[in-house]
Amino acid sequence: MILKQRSIPEELLILRYLRGRLKDLDEDHLKILEKGFAGELQWDTIVTDALTSSRSLLLNDLLLTSGGQMFQIDSLLLSKKFTIFEVKNYDGEYFVENDRWYTITKTEIQNPLIQLHRTETAFRRLLRDLGIHIPVEAYVVFVNPEFTLFHAPYHPSILLPSQLKRFLQKIKQETCEITNKDQMVAEKIASCHLKKSPYTRLPCYSYEDLDKGIRCGCCERFLFPLSQSYVYCEICGGKEPVEAAVLRNITEYQTLFPEKLVTTIGILNWCGGIVSEKVIRRILKKNYNTKGSNRHTHFV
Repeated sequence: MILKQRSIPEELLILRYLRGRLKDLDEDHLKILEKGFAGELQWDTIVTDALTSSRSLLLNDLLLTSGGQMFQIDSLLLSKKFTIFEVKNYDGEYFVENDRWYTITKTEIQNPLIQLHRTETAFRRLLRDLGIHIPVEAYVVFVNPEFTLFHAPYHPSILLPSQLKRFLQKIKQETCEITNKDQMVAEKIASCHLKKSPYTRLPCYSYEDLDKGIRCGCCERFLFPLSQSYVYCEICGGKEPVEAAVLRNITEYQTLFPEKLVTTIGILNWCGGIVSEKVIRRILKKNYNTKGSNRHTHFV
């Protein structure tokens, strides 16, 4: 059973919303985040398909602190013991030399085992502080089938793509029914999760910096009015009901500018004027609660 679901990281979500609106966005950083998140989602599918839900508890995407040290856990499984999974979505060829990791072009990368060791140590300290006495194991999981690692000595904490099926079968055989105590322990760990990460790397942006309009949900190009009821994309040919498109754009607006009030004129401008003020007002009144009156009217 998944006790804590994985959600899109705030940093990734904001960068997605800025793409196509902000000039000079760091696309390489965005691609790295997208790739990492895709690997985590792939791992979620692999592990949930392999394990019986009633015999394990899964906590995803934890941000924890212990002894003044903040650390992240991609995936944490509880079933008789805690198993930490550090998920990597590397593709291509890599090699190890003198405990240093390199791409095939000899670019050095961070040794994932060092990161794993730090996470495991910090988590053990957190368990001790909470008075929880359950064994802990930790693994670096490589989920991409296109990943190849040369010259790596055997390490019990490395799980390559070809090993995942057998490893999870072994875990499944070792699991037993989840008890109320297990549930309480997992919920205690989940309650320690920190919602705001200090590791986010966002560009500076302001409302004035961003291109206005409603972006296509498929190709992210700006949409055009098709009729009173639909907007459409000239690039991919997709069309979308006006109300759905405006509501999606309001979500972007609120995420990018949480300090701004949602007003009819504000959303009209944010949508680039492709939808009339009358339609914007109708959509807001239908889907949000009205606060204030006259020129102070806004929606929550």
